Amino acid sequence: MMPVVFRCSSCGYELYRWDGPRKDDYYGLPSAEEVANMFRKCPKCGRTLSKKPLQIKVM
Repeated sequence: MMPVVFRCSSCGYELYRWDGPRKDDYYGLPSAEEVANMFRKCPKCGRTLSKKPLQIKVM
């Protein structure tokens, strides 16, 4: 399974990585809005995070 990574669109800081379901993972993959609500601002550059994904890449 490929990981899902949420990054800051300004500096590329990795905000959250989901490597797939775990035994204790009751909720699964968080949405972009949930990740933005966790942080509000990028811890590295301070940019306010958007609740809508700006770019989706499949690698």
